[in-house]
Amino acid sequence: GSSDPGDSAPASKRPRAAPPPPPLHRLPSPPIELPPPPLDSPQADEAPRPVRQFPHVDGQYATHVFLPLRPGTALQGEIDAAVARLGCGAQGDAGCRPGVQRLAASEYHVSLSRTLTLRRPQLDAFA
Repeated sequence: GSSDPGDSAPASKRPRAAPPPPPLHRLPSPPIELPPPPLDSPQADEAPRPVRQFPHVDGQYATHVFLPLRPGTALQGEIDAAVARLGCGAQGDAGCRPGVQRLAASEYHVSLSRTLTLRRPQLDAFA
């Protein structure tokens, strides 16, 4: 009869199957009680502060690349509707839910990069 070319190699020459992966180990359960918030955390009546993506280092300046956005009437209407759904009234941040801040239209932008750092000599190129 006919034989399959894949079966022509002797059993000792065939590649062996990979060994099974090691058994998975379960991670320990998290603590039932969470630690208290840090002392410098903002209180409910304070404005939220930006969250740092990396630690502050003297001589390094955080920046990002962005394009300013000047919304037309239709886009501004959509933005206003979305902001209203988030719980902000026309009076600004005073009517917003905690953690929601209304931006002035002059602050609208499209970020083109993540936050990055520049050193002092590099800043001169942008002056």
